[in-house]
Formats: sequence, C-alpha cells, structure tokens
Amino acid sequence: MRRADRPTDAVRRYLLIWFAVLPACPAQPAVARLGEVLFRNPALSGTGKISCATCHVPHKSFTNGALSIGVLGTSVGHTPTLWAAGRAEKLPKLLQVGSPFQYPGHSLVTLEHRCLQPLRYKRGMGLPPERAVARLRDLPDWPQRFDAAFDESGPGVTEVRIGRALATYIRSLQPPRSPFHDYRDRNLENALTPQERAGYTIFHLEKCGTCHSGRDFTDGLVHEVGRSWNLTSSLWDISRTGPYLRDGSARNLGDAVRWHVEELINCKSAPISEPLHVEEVTSILLFLHTLSPRPKKR
Repeated sequence: MRRADRPTDAVRRYLLIWFAVLPACPAQPAVARLGEVLFRNPALSGTGKISCATCHVPHKSFTNGALSIGVLGTSVGHTPTLWAAGRAEKLPKLLQVGSPFQYPGHSLVTLEHRCLQPLRYKRGMGLPPERAVARLRDLPDWPQRFDAAFDESGPGVTEVRIGRALATYIRSLQPPRSPFHDYRDRNLENALTPQERAGYTIFHLEKCGTCHSGRDFTDGLVHEVGRSWNLTSSLWDISRTGPYLRDGSARNLGDAVRWHVEELINCKSAPISEPLHVEEVTSILLFLHTLSPRPKKR
C-alpha cells in the first residue's frame, strides 16, 4: 500500500472509536424504566443530594429554567434539553484533534458515553462511574434489578449498564406535540399562520438549518459556536427551554436568535451576507414558537 493510500492516524482513531462504541442498548422497556429510576436517583451524585433530574427537570422539557448548579454549589452552565438527544450520535467533526464537548478533557461519542460525563465532572455530579457502581452494588436489590432489566444474570451493576440504561431512557423520550408536528407530519397547512410558515422558510434560507437540520432540528455534530465547542441541541419546545446559549447569557429566545445571526454573519461555512431585518427575525421567532405546544386558551 502506498503511503498516500494509508489511513491517517486521525482516520484510524476515528474508526477505532466508532467500532468500539457502535453497540448500543436496544429499545427495551425494562431497561428504559431502570434508566428513568437512575435518572431520578441522587445516589449517582457525590453528595447524594442531586440527580440527573435536578437539572434536567422532566416537566420543564428536561431543562430547569436557570443555570445548573453542581455538587460544589457552583454553576456548570445552561442545561440543554434532552429531546431527541438520542438522535445526536454521530462522531464530532473534530474528534481527531480532541475537540471537547460539554465537559473539559473529553471527546464524547455516543449517548452512552455522554450520559456518564456529568458523573465524572467534579463540578457536575462529582461521582466517577466506578464509585457509582460500588455505591449501587451496596444498595439492597440493585444488582438483581440490573440483571432483571437486562434479562440476563451475572454482572449486576456495571458502568456500561448504567450508561446504557440512562441512554435507553433518554432515547425513549418524545417531545410534546406541537403545531409544527401537525404542519409537517399531517400536512395541515393551516396548523401554522402565514407568518410562521414564512419564518420556517427564512430559517432555512438564512442557514439556521445547516446545524439545526433533519426531523429533530439537529445534525448531531459538534460545532464551534462563539469561542466554545457545542453539540447541536434539538429545537423541540425551544420556547420553554431558556435561558439560552451555553452560559445562559441569552435570557430570552429573541436574544438567542439575534446572537446566532451575528455568529452566522462571521461563519465561513454557512455565511449570511447581511443582518436580518426586524420582520425576518420576528418571523423566525414565530416559527420557533410552533415547535412548542400552543398555550391553552382560558
């Protein structure tokens, strides 16, 4: 094989990681139920006082409406929604150069891996997975619960099983029904107003859909946004998942849209030629609100 034909170190690393993490837990209801119990269990934190659900609050679209506070009592940034998180499982674009995602010092690949990162993060949940395994093994019936959920005997509680249970639960989550579901999936044009439909068109014309693409408005990739690397979150129920941006600096959706427009103007891969007019931003905002349920009429 000529040198030019040989895979580079980056490609070899890409393939090795891909095949190492490719197996994922199938969509098993028992595993998902176990994952939900773990998701709500403070035993997975160093202090035993917070759980995944402390920040990813289910009735708040798996955010918390504020910056998240970890076990050390300090902010760990904005809590991203978990809607469609299971769809975002492609390898990060810059994995070969060690681009971090969400937590320092880690290049994350699958949802199973990402579910364990908050445990490792000292300012997050502050309980390394190996210690979480030991703690759960000491609790009554937990090894048996793991074996029963996975329908096999033997290992009981393991790090891999914790990650798979949490990931299976998160994959089972379905965003709330919205007007846009009716517009797209049921072909009900009147589900959106003319200005909301115009906002959807502008959203794509102005390259917002470059990253927020596909059926769940995420390409599943890591992008450089501002001065940090971030995984593209889904936009489902976006109007109820503020504050926005990684540091929560955009207090409302309008500020977040305007910030992203400024970023796109300076982006080489998906440039906007000029700032959007106020009417165009308003239309985009109206479209984004259709990704959440309409407020109930009183």
